[in-house]
Amino acid sequence: MFDCLELYADLRRSYEEHAKPDILTDLSTAQRRLDKLLEYDNSKAAQLLAGLPADGFPLHIDVDLDTLETPAKLRQPPA
Repeated sequence: MFDCLELYADLRRSYEEHAKPDILTDLSTAQRRLDKLLEYDNSKAAQLLAGLPADGFPLHIDVDLDTLETPAKLRQPPA
């Protein structure tokens, strides 16, 4: 068993102490990493969608993965 609130607190503390300083130190590298992750996720999603039956499937997904945008560029730290 684990405590969800403790897990959240630990993840938040870890982000604040480790990930956030790393991201703010080198925004361009962080943005490249994020873009690569999103590219990979979109590729995997496209593969999954391509494997679905064309008709007879109860869920209609009307998404054009080529037009999805990546999240806004990482915000610059205050000057």
